[in-house]
Amino acid sequence: MTHEMLQFLEKIENNIDMGQWDYAQKMIIKANEYLEYNPDVNFKAFILSYSVELCRRRSNFEGAIELLQKIFSLENELTYTHPISSAYNEYSQICRLQGNYAAALKYRKKQIEIAEESEDPRDISTGYGELGLLYTESGKYDEALKAVNKAIQISNNNTDHKLDIHYGYLGAIYSLTEEYDKAEYFFKEGIKLSIQNNNLWSLADQYNNLGNVSKKLNKN
Repeated sequence: MTHEMLQFLEKIENNIDMGQWDYAQKMIIKANEYLEYNPDVNFKAFILSYSVELCRRRSNFEGAIELLQKIFSLENELTYTHPISSAYNEYSQICRLQGNYAAALKYRKKQIEIAEESEDPRDISTGYGELGLLYTESGKYDEALKAVNKAIQISNNNTDHKLDIHYGYLGAIYSLTEEYDKAEYFFKEGIKLSIQNNNLWSLADQYNNLGNVSKKLNKN
């Protein structure tokens, strides 16, 4: 992919993380226009991946699944594994949001398998972090802790910008197990990293969770 293509992708991802979804959508439209004159199957798959994420965040699951099928149709032409790993990630996320935990777990394990085969630390850490979330929502807190701690270890070794989200997942687990001091610590650490990474979506979520934990600890 060209340098300009990589710039498009970086801008799209940053705006999604900042919660600026309308601007991210405009960038996707511009990227598709660029693609018409500069065909590249990997770039196309990456654009589709971000389009899927926007659909999922807006609860347009039908639209997301339609786009996911387009990504899978490109699988044999791709030289990058990330779009396929991302596709399974999104499938798992959608199934979780729809309450289908068996399918969500199936797709999550497939995503982790692809990420580990390609030795992509960012996708591996994302996979284990989201696996931890699945276990948390299923009430399997010990398994959730193992998965999230593995995600954190991988993130620490590779300066992954998703580390703030993993800390938030730990905070959530400790909140549910009523270990509020630990929950407070990890939410605060997550907030620091969310500010550092300019991840406004994660920041808002962690401030909300910290507020709930502070009430349990009788702090103002």
